[in-house]
Amino acid sequence: MFEVCLEVLEKAAVSCVTTANIAVFRPQTPGTNDGPRVWNNQLIRYAGYAQPDSDKVLGDPAEAEFTELVMKEFGWQPPNGTPGRWDILPLLLQAEPDKPPQLFEIPSQYVVRVPIRHPTNERISALGLQWYAVPAVSCLELSVGGLTYTAAPFNGWYADTEIVRNLTDTNRLNLCPEIAACLGLETKNDTTMWRDRAIVEANVAVMHSFREAGMGMVDHHTLMRNFYNWWHREKRTRGYSPGNWKWIITPVSPTANISCYLHLNKMTEYTVKPGYWYAPGWRKYWKALKGPDSAAAPAHAKPDMKSMLSTTLTAKLQAVNADKLQIVLAFATVTGNTQQFAEAIAKVTEHAGTAQVRCKGGTGHIMWGLNTDSDTMPEIQACGHSAA
Repeated sequence: MFEVCLEVLEKAAVSCVTTANIAVFRPQTPGTNDGPRVWNNQLIRYAGYAQPDSDKVLGDPAEAEFTELVMKEFGWQPPNGTPGRWDILPLLLQAEPDKPPQLFEIPSQYVVRVPIRHPTNERISALGLQWYAVPAVSCLELSVGGLTYTAAPFNGWYADTEIVRNLTDTNRLNLCPEIAACLGLETKNDTTMWRDRAIVEANVAVMHSFREAGMGMVDHHTLMRNFYNWWHREKRTRGYSPGNWKWIITPVSPTANISCYLHLNKMTEYTVKPGYWYAPGWRKYWKALKGPDSAAAPAHAKPDMKSMLSTTLTAKLQAVNADKLQIVLAFATVTGNTQQFAEAIAKVTEHAGTAQVRCKGGTGHIMWGLNTDSDTMPEIQACGHSAA
């Protein structure tokens, strides 16, 4: 696993981060909790060291707990024995869920670091900031063809605002005060907009630095314009395009493209496959490995939708005059999941009357309802997509 992960980083670096690469390890056996796992959120990430007698963190606070884990439980030590702001975390790779993961140090030649320098402000350049060039995500599971690939790390390239947020968000490196000081801004009063000005200049520095280094990066204006055009093509050709507004709209100057800002909020988020979603994560992996009930702990806990539906319907039907109740359940399905839910609902309503289950065909939105001649009968409706 380690050699393959290094290959992903190498291919991305050789291309100057202009190619997307993925390593897909063996899938999880259906009905089991097996499957290889990468415990890291990304293949490359900076360590975060919680400071004694303080709430401050040296490095990236987002990785403080993971850094503590690899140090206390797996014996990792900072490079040269001294914690630093830009220490690269080791990889924690687990081939089997019932066996402990193994720790691997990433050789320095696989980590491309980009020094962050401002084109006109030497004081910002002198802060000694940096970021790694290859964003390689490893905390997602891939679902393809009915199988779940629990380890499928892949790389893309950064949008400028992603690194700006890493550097300036208050729960990350929180560098706005330092950058503002370099700009000579008054920071005691928010009405001076010092945070906004610091973020913009950080954005200028990040974009400039990646261009100077020759590493792939897209600015947020180009990204929004390209996505907006792609989204409209998807709507025309497929009739739908799921999305989440808060993940699409840029955090810097979001209204610069007012069409994107206003129109994309009409997007609806729902599941389509093939697709990625968050893996359980290293905290649950560690708990399963060390906890008393680890053998029975599910790798990815999911709510029992049939049970939830049954409980809700039964409670409502108990207050209904069963003599007047007629039930029609209409469904459309591709995979058969919706049909199973419809049949489960019909089963729990047997005592209240005759339930009709009808397949409406197609793959569009569906609706089921409880119909009655009684004005006091509560109507229950639900809509869903057949691929959900």
